[in-house]
Amino acid sequence: MDLEDGVCFSFNLDVLPALPAKIRIYQREYEGDDPWVQIGSLTEFDTIKGMRTLRGSAVWIPELEGEYEVQAVVVDGTGTVIASEIRRVDVGSNTPPAINITGGPPTPSSTAQDAVFTAIATDIDGDKIRRVEFYDDGILIGSDVTPEEVSPGVFEFGDDIEDIEEGFYFLLRGTHNITAKAFDERGGVGETVSPSQYVITSGNARPIISVTNPVDVVSVNQGHSFSVSYSTSDPDGVMDLVEVEAYDIMTFSGDVDSSPPFGSLSIDTAGWELGEHTIRVVSRDNSGAESYPQYLTVFVRSAGGDIFAETLVENITDETAVVSNEIFRGVEASSNVFHSGLASGLEIDSGVLLTTGSFALWNGGDDDLENEEAMDERRDPAFGINNIELGDSDLQSRVSGERTSDAAVLEFDVFCSDGQLEIVYQFGSEEYDEFVGDFNDGFMATVNGVLVTLVPDCSDIVAVNSVYPFLSPIHTTRQKLRGEKAI
Repeated sequence: MDLEDGVCFSFNLDVLPALPAKIRIYQREYEGDDPWVQIGSLTEFDTIKGMRTLRGSAVWIPELEGEYEVQAVVVDGTGTVIASEIRRVDVGSNTPPAINITGGPPTPSSTAQDAVFTAIATDIDGDKIRRVEFYDDGILIGSDVTPEEVSPGVFEFGDDIEDIEEGFYFLLRGTHNITAKAFDERGGVGETVSPSQYVITSGNARPIISVTNPVDVVSVNQGHSFSVSYSTSDPDGVMDLVEVEAYDIMTFSGDVDSSPPFGSLSIDTAGWELGEHTIRVVSRDNSGAESYPQYLTVFVRSAGGDIFAETLVENITDETAVVSNEIFRGVEASSNVFHSGLASGLEIDSGVLLTTGSFALWNGGDDDLENEEAMDERRDPAFGINNIELGDSDLQSRVSGERTSDAAVLEFDVFCSDGQLEIVYQFGSEEYDEFVGDFNDGFMATVNGVLVTLVPDCSDIVAVNSVYPFLSPIHTTRQKLRGEKAI
């Protein structure tokens, strides 16, 4: 396993003489004399249809590479050990995938060509390839997250190349050095060894834009403005340049400067939602050609700090945890604190509800048309809460399929004096049953970048397609929503 991964534990409870009261998990160095150190425990178990099951999984995050022993000790209600097992774990490095570009448009060509390429990616560790990104002279021009597995461990990409706004590019006049990156499911990144060159000999050339300021993530109070400075050029001559535009890809609000090649734009965040926004910066020439875009990340905060995030976090942590740097990304109307969850059919009585829709309508049931209309409203900027573009790159890297959208993300730093963090959560989806297979709602929690919420057999993330990809009783029997625990 990779040092950046956690060690996930799953258990077959049917081999035990009785349903356990607790499973304690320990670790120590392999063939060492150090004492066993407890790294977690599981305490919630069920019997469903004659099968013994457990709630959630336990994840241990190693700090150093090496060989370890992990031990699971099963105890009954009196504290008597009824079973135990020791396994060896090798903590090493993740070998990045290999990738080669195998096809593209005709070259050389006297006319502009579609920027559509194919690539083959392989991973000797047997990891799944989650996505491939394509670059033109180091500038990201598109990605593909829907690979075709042509043989075990070999994936072909390129049939669905899209940029961040789901558009497509053309190769205009010039020499284009195309490279690609492949990302595996454990975070390994592999790059092409050398670029594939494509030449367009005539026609209009694409302008070039460079953002000179800011050079990092911008943090701005809601309702305030920030500046974007740029420098742009055009192979056809500076007189060919017409304008530079910078705008938020969610609200489409921004600024235009009609006096390139140098300048500054001022962008007002009035009316923007709190959280992370993506700014697209492009220059245009008098033939309508756009530069490859540059993207900036802007974090819009409340003038008094992220009070909403602080409120959410204080409702899911106890007095033993010290928290700071609370951040919420998404539409505030989607999420909030809840109470009396047991009376509503949940298995958690109070906490924080994160949704991709409307918090106010979460308990309307599968056939609640008002809730479905609320989902549609979030996709219409006229309602002022457009969230369709706001996905999450971390979740995207773990989920196969289309881009993520409608994300609700809660982030914070936490210090635990005993080195253990317990996360109690419950996952449900309104996609059951009419939209299963078309949409894949997902959930993940990470600690120091390590995914710690997995399905109980540790095989995949928590999502519709991994929990129950076809049909579920969730939409008719709310009491059967599963509550899970990660340690």
